Amino acid sequence: MNKDTQVNRLHQMIAFLMEEKGEVVPDYSGKSEKELEEIWRGLVNIRPASRVDICYLELEEAYLKQYHTVAIVGLEKLPRYKMKRE
Repeated sequence: MNKDTQVNRLHQMIAFLMEEKGEVVPDYSGKSEKELEEIWRGLVNIRPASRVDICYLELEEAYLKQYHTVAIVGLEKLPRYKMKRE
């Protein structure tokens, strides 16, 4: 995973959500990826459910795919167990 790409995506998503609310986007250039993620999650949590621009959805999907890649386990990796029949 390219850390710079993920940080860039977070900056873009934060900017989109703040501009959507009519707020000025602060300079977050000194923030860590973890800090940016917390800011983004906070904005997402307070945003009312409504339509959103497709560009934002594509950006969010790309971010989440990279973020969760290591956490996803496919069925082929799970151990197989045979059940005893009585």
